[in-house]
Amino acid sequence: MGLYDHWINLIHQYVYIVSYSVLLNGSPTGFIKPERALRQGDPLSPYLYIICSETLSAYFDNLTSKGLVKGINVCRNSPCMTHLMFADDSLLFSKSTEKYFRTIKDYLQKYCLASGQEIIFDKSGNLFSKKLPTPLMNHLSNILDIHNRDL
Repeated sequence: MGLYDHWINLIHQYVYIVSYSVLLNGSPTGFIKPERALRQGDPLSPYLYIICSETLSAYFDNLTSKGLVKGINVCRNSPCMTHLMFADDSLLFSKSTEKYFRTIKDYLQKYCLASGQEIIFDKSGNLFSKKLPTPLMNHLSNILDIHNRDL
């Protein structure tokens, strides 16, 4: 994702240094070491999220600058938009072509591998223009493996 190994090692140590002990009938049962993710309420969590979000944003800016993905225009003279991010939600915008959708899928897979984050497909959805033919909508949805949604 573009971070130096030193920073990655520091973050790893911070995440994995913790261990938990569970009380069972008032007695400690030993230690549990988490294998993944941050603890809820961890002060480092927002910063790690920002680093990951910035990386995802840079991925899509890079795709756009190389012409591999074309975003959408909200109105006639507006700038082209490829993504919006808020809290832990991401909205991706693209022209509805097989080439663009395959490129997006490829980069999302790379991002997930690099960041350790995962796409929750049950909570994800595709929204298409009403002008797009239904067979094309279904084909593009199958590429991303994400269901079509209605507004």
